[in-house]
Amino acid sequence: MKPINSFMLIVITISLCECRFPMEDIEYPWYVQNYADYSIGTYFASGIPAYYDISPTAYPDITLPIDSVVIVMVKSNEKQLVWRTLDREKLIKSLPADTLSVFIFHADTLSKYQWEEIRLDYKILRRYDLSLQNLKQLNFTIPCPPDERMENMKMYPPYEN
Repeated sequence: MKPINSFMLIVITISLCECRFPMEDIEYPWYVQNYADYSIGTYFASGIPAYYDISPTAYPDITLPIDSVVIVMVKSNEKQLVWRTLDREKLIKSLPADTLSVFIFHADTLSKYQWEEIRLDYKILRRYDLSLQNLKQLNFTIPCPPDERMENMKMYPPYEN
């Protein structure tokens, strides 16, 4: 009987140590809505290094990283979850200029060219440089191509009607 009781005590102790407060597990989604008639790739330049991105960039550095990055594809006329963060506001405020750069690529460009050429020739469809206020206005869903809500938001090339 004692070995079973000791075992149960260990299991209970481990499970209690693994408990988290419910709010710690909330992840906030970021979406891209693709209204174009072609697929796109997206890259969020958060400045946060990850195992796949050892040379991260963040606005005002608008260059693309030397190392290839994880690009999330969004099919034509679809809304795609592209990122999750635990605290959106804290992330944006931690960036050098309180601005998140989001790079949009045409799927054909990504399939035709190597990353080095895409990076050096800046083969992007668009780059959005979004503040927290901009992102809230978009409800953390970034449209591509940009819509009228983005008329006064920073982007390259600039917004056109």
